Amino acid sequence: QGYSCCEQNNCSVYYKDNAGSWGVSNNRKWCGIRNTCLNSNKSCPKAITNMGYRCCSKCNVVLKDKSGRWGVENNQWCGISNSCK
Repeated sequence: QGYSCCEQNNCSVYYKDNAGSWGVSNNRKWCGIRNTCLNSNKSCPKAITNMGYRCCSKCNVVLKDKSGRWGVENNQWCGISNSCK
C-alpha cells in the first residue's frame, strides 16, 4: 500500500480495514501496525480489549478497577497484560 510500519512501540490502532490495522506515526502520517503489537493483545484481558483499548507495552500499573489493571502510554489509557506479574 506504500505506507511504512509504525514505530516499534507504537501500537495505537486508529483504523482497521481489510488491509490491516492502521496507526499514526510520530511524523503524523498513516502507518501499518506491526504484527508484534497485534500479537501482544492475545495476553490482554478481554474486558480491556472489548472496550477498545490496547495492551500497554510495559507493566507500569497506574490504576486497578473491576476491568483490570491500567497504565498510561503516549498519554492514552492502556490495559496491563496478563503476562505482567
